[in-house]
Amino acid sequence: MIAITSAYQAVTKEVELPDLLRKIMKIVVENSGAQKAMLLLKDEQGWKIDATFLEGENDINVLQSVALKQAAKMLPQAVINFCIHTGEAVVLSDASGQGEFQQDAYIQKNQTKSLIGLPIKNQGLITGILYLENNLAKAVFTDSQVEILQLLAAQFSISLRNVQLFTNLIATKEALHRSTEELLRSEIAFLQAQIKPHFLYNALNTIAAFSLDEPQMTRDLLANLSAFLRGSFDFKNRDKLVTLQKELELVEAYLFIEKARYGQRLNIIYDIEDQIKCLLPPLVIQPLVENAVQHGLSAQKNGGTLKISAHRRADFVIISVIDNGVGIPEDVFEKCQNGSDSTGVALKNINMRLVRLYGHGLEINRMPGGGTRAVIRIPMARMTQATQHYD
Repeated sequence: MIAITSAYQAVTKEVELPDLLRKIMKIVVENSGAQKAMLLLKDEQGWKIDATFLEGENDINVLQSVALKQAAKMLPQAVINFCIHTGEAVVLSDASGQGEFQQDAYIQKNQTKSLIGLPIKNQGLITGILYLENNLAKAVFTDSQVEILQLLAAQFSISLRNVQLFTNLIATKEALHRSTEELLRSEIAFLQAQIKPHFLYNALNTIAAFSLDEPQMTRDLLANLSAFLRGSFDFKNRDKLVTLQKELELVEAYLFIEKARYGQRLNIIYDIEDQIKCLLPPLVIQPLVENAVQHGLSAQKNGGTLKISAHRRADFVIISVIDNGVGIPEDVFEKCQNGSDSTGVALKNINMRLVRLYGHGLEINRMPGGGTRAVIRIPMARMTQATQHYD
């Protein structure tokens, strides 16, 4: 049991696939006495041999990616295919002398004696196959060794999944980093006002923090980040009106990520009137929400509450973003008013578009005792006219 615990600890430390594969093969050989060991993994192209140990060789070969269909001379394909299709282990004491696999071409040619084919499963799905072989004698692999290998395989599946998630995360982070650099070089003021590079970096760091221990949360965060970026980079519809529902979906994707980052420090309240419908310019609510989180609530040790509301009042749809944070300092408030910093550019951009459409702009008020209230008023009677004008 101590050896198994040590093996668990060894594989959970690895975050690079080559290192993890070498560690897995080393542990398997040490706990089985195999002369030959292979690990097969599945990708988009099918099953491939991604790690190989041969007794007498100095190193473990990894990521050679030999397709199973092309590996007839390397291992018994009939055994591997049985493991893949049934999910069951194969343990043979005398493979060439008895059993249903003795007609396999590899087994016949090599007169294979002891072998194991062991599926590696994650949440019921087969993600890998371990193949072990010893030709020195029959019945080399004991029942206790097989039991230990099955216990180890369960941990291998978790470690392989975590490394795959981490690898995908790094690739996504690098791709987003390249995209961010391109945006920073761009002279499109609209995007500079809406997409803050620090948000991308903070989001990716948050995702990385969840990646090893909470894979489902990692997937949810990546999905919300993807939705947020798609909505924010929607160049084709930038000059068209969008529904309130679509704008709120962008806000929800943003706040899902920020909630994961700030935890209990960020309390979110949605107060949206049932069946409320209106059209408004894209990316006018989310920057207000981001401004409230970054400048109002994050500065407080215990965070605070953010409330997004939308209600019909007389001839208007009133959309409010209210926080009980530290409030806007006088110097920052002035910059927001004249658009002299990045926050001010975003708010100035929103104000200009609202004035162009409706004749009145964004209202920002400092609340008594702290906090900020930002209000957008959409005139219901002029929605049709606004749509025609904006298009």
